[in-house]
Amino acid sequence: MESSSVHEGLIEAQTLFISESLNLILAYELALGNQIIEQLAWPPHCDVLIVLARRFGKRHDAIGLRYLCLNDPQDWHTQYQTHDGRESLVCR
Repeated sequence: MESSSVHEGLIEAQTLFISESLNLILAYELALGNQIIEQLAWPPHCDVLIVLARRFGKRHDAIGLRYLCLNDPQDWHTQYQTHDGRESLVCR
């Protein structure tokens, strides 16, 4: 049986990205208790940028995504991004 927090995370994350892979990662992270602290565009190329409060709970298998470990204290630690750069999910 699925816990309510997992279910709520899936519902909340379903429509934030066009990328199904990013939505699945986001749903997983929200179910773990991670929180969205920013949702914005990052012109000129990124239409959707979502920033999570904490680092990702695990390294996700991400079909169709680039994984970058920036480890930049001024911006963010890790990022999953579509290959065209239009959508990104990052963590602090």
